[in-house]
Amino acid sequence: MVTLSWLSIIILAAAGVAIADGIMRLRGARRSSVLSIIELIAAGLLAVSIFVAIPAPFTSLLAASILGVVLVLLLVVPGTRRRGGSALTAVALVLTAAVILILIGWLQVPGVG
Repeated sequence: MVTLSWLSIIILAAAGVAIADGIMRLRGARRSSVLSIIELIAAGLLAVSIFVAIPAPFTSLLAASILGVVLVLLLVVPGTRRRGGSALTAVALVLTAAVILILIGWLQVPGVG
């Protein structure tokens, strides 16, 4: 049985938006295909880390950190810009940053965590 908390819902939203962004990037130009594949792997690992006990070095914080770095690189590295593409990446980055800040304890939201 899975207990959904606000943190797990935020993590699922961040992973879902990042997976959607990665799929849209893979279907487009091939300039950032390596970063898109890494984005999909990190977002999938982040989504799975809620429901499955992952060994100690591969925690939700590590997956969220890798996903955050990849999302920043996708925003910074010049590539083909599609309409609304940067907005989806920015939403995923904001949600992932919120997850990282909550997991390390720098952001205290009542009822989350």
